[in-house]
Amino acid sequence: SQVVVCKSQLHWQGWGEDLYMEQCMKLMGVPGSTDLNMVGDDRCRGAPCSDFTRVAYHPFKDKASWEGCHDQSYNAWKVATPFKAETISYE
Repeated sequence: SQVVVCKSQLHWQGWGEDLYMEQCMKLMGVPGSTDLNMVGDDRCRGAPCSDFTRVAYHPFKDKASWEGCHDQSYNAWKVATPFKAETISYE
């Protein structure tokens, strides 16, 4: 599998998940693309966790802070789109 290839050919120990995925994708020949509105972080374009238009929020390195951000985003989405939220459950 490609995971075995990445883990055996990259010096990934000590990397965060973001750098690991970037380098693994490059190794596999996956072309990159830039969309600075997909991720909410304080490095490129900050976004609060309540901005549910983002697909990911960075960096949250522990479970509690990630879950807190997820909950804020999900709750904001439920308020903004109540007809959709009733049909989808992540709990």
